[in-house]
Amino acid sequence: MKAPKTDPAAIVVPFGKHKGATVAELLAKDPQYADWVMAQGWVAERFAELHAAIATRGAGTDDTPEHNALQARFLDEGFRAATLRCVAPNKLAKDIANARENLFWREKEEREKLVKNISYMQERITESSDDMSDLPPDYRERRKSAIPGYHARIVEDQAKINALSETIEASLHWVLRPVTGVKFEVRGIDVVIDWTYAIPDGHRVGTQEWIGIELKPAIGDDYPTVMRQMKRLGCSVCVVGQYTGRGVSEVQLRQMFEANGQTLIFVQEIEEEARNHK
Repeated sequence: MKAPKTDPAAIVVPFGKHKGATVAELLAKDPQYADWVMAQGWVAERFAELHAAIATRGAGTDDTPEHNALQARFLDEGFRAATLRCVAPNKLAKDIANARENLFWREKEEREKLVKNISYMQERITESSDDMSDLPPDYRERRKSAIPGYHARIVEDQAKINALSETIEASLHWVLRPVTGVKFEVRGIDVVIDWTYAIPDGHRVGTQEWIGIELKPAIGDDYPTVMRQMKRLGCSVCVVGQYTGRGVSEVQLRQMFEANGQTLIFVQEIEEEARNHK
């Protein structure tokens, strides 16, 4: 019979000023000391299990072929984008609407600035064309010599206004898409997805956001441990291949994650979402 796996967060520190404390207690009370422990080569050599537990912030490791294969799927941007849509469809829709509105008003403000510039230059042209017989000759000459430059800038700014007007009109019909990036094993988190949004010409808009994802090729009645690990890591999403537990139903399992402020998603749901958006 296989011995039960030790919760990495419950491993006890056997030395130093926090001797007797668990990894979870050490990380909560003195994270700077935990970082110091991580920097000591002898800890990795003599206390490998402790070193691994601190490195993953008490989450432990899950190095299996199934886990690694699931992790590799996040190299595909389509799979990442589908994951985001599954995690927070309403948030993505709201973010995209806000990004489109911000683009619209930014272009509109730029257009208004150009209109003011043209009005200013037209006033300068008018002033330079007025009777200046009472002014010094050199001053009159400078005023007149500036007129061609004003005309050129007006033409240039008017062209910009025309282009902005077309952009403003087109922006009403833009379909913004999330542009994602990915990192793996960030302070014990299996997958970290970051994203911004892109307009059709590829320009990025909006601020960069991110989510941390815990991966479980299979999850059973050990789900409370998974929930605790996610909480310690600051991880909000769990992607699961299959549920094998018997204590609660799949519906109840989702509800328990939701009650904990966490989201449970099955790989099958992500795959279906990806197919629907091809």
